[in-house]
Amino acid sequence: LSAAIASAQTESEVCRAVVDGLHDEALGYDFLGVFLLEHPSGDRVLGAAIGWPGIPPDMRVPPGAGLSARPVADGQLRYTPDVTREPEYVPGLSSGSEVDVPLKAGDEVLGVLVVESREPDAFGPGDLEILTAAAQLAGLALARLRLVEEQHRTGEAERRRADEREALLATITDLSAE
Repeated sequence: LSAAIASAQTESEVCRAVVDGLHDEALGYDFLGVFLLEHPSGDRVLGAAIGWPGIPPDMRVPPGAGLSARPVADGQLRYTPDVTREPEYVPGLSSGSEVDVPLKAGDEVLGVLVVESREPDAFGPGDLEILTAAAQLAGLALARLRLVEEQHRTGEAERRRADEREALLATITDLSAE
């Protein structure tokens, strides 16, 4: 799992590596999804999912909706042993238990890992440890990809400005010569 996440070249590949790596019958996770936080809307946008039949590939969850809004707001892992007892529960998605783990880079929340089981109270300390580690790796990988993209954009902008300065200097030189 860690090798697949670390070698991912896009955000989509990071999300896919997380859900594929954690989807193991021995772990007993019925549904896994990685949702990335979109700016400035605050929507959680599905990056990858497995085990949830009929989920739209472009699913969006607005700010404040659903159980996964809590770790986005406070940056903390949230375990819900019985989702049907929670007012934020979205009926029809699952009827068991859910773990929501923020994907973070430093203090910034980049998204959330949502893991569900059809069984109530299905997650133990070992599960929370595994899911936390996977979310930390994913958060670091996403931050790395975003930093590389930002550096690329910054480098492009600096090259463009240098080219513009050079063109302006050449024009001024030509005008001065005339």
